[in-house]
Amino acid sequence: MARIIHFGDDSCHRLMVLESVGYAVERCESIKDLEYYISCPQRPDALILSGELRAASRVLAFLASTELPLPVILFSGTDELCSESSFDLVIPALTSPSEWLLRIEKTIERFYEGRTDLSARYVPEHAGHSGLLL
Repeated sequence: MARIIHFGDDSCHRLMVLESVGYAVERCESIKDLEYYISCPQRPDALILSGELRAASRVLAFLASTELPLPVILFSGTDELCSESSFDLVIPALTSPSEWLLRIEKTIERFYEGRTDLSARYVPEHAGHSGLLL
């Protein structure tokens, strides 16, 4: 099962959807929470950000300081403009859950494909469902 760290607001209840298909989701309320989850022995497979971009930029700066290779996914707001190059995936507002679940899975798969610098590796179970760590 893939382990995802979520930072930000979940007013759209996306975390419930992620958990319903098998993702383990850790909710972070602060940079201190994020630091704790990143330092755990079972490293996360992805970081998902949602909410205001100011908070997202602080998280990206923190993540850069850790040098932890991790795909970063953003659920963007309806009126936000962001630099998509800062993220591995940007999911626009009003994207259907079936579409963003598939895009998240594919992003995580692509990120770990062929990487040898990671102690844990995401491996998909089968299309449309979360994967496993080996």
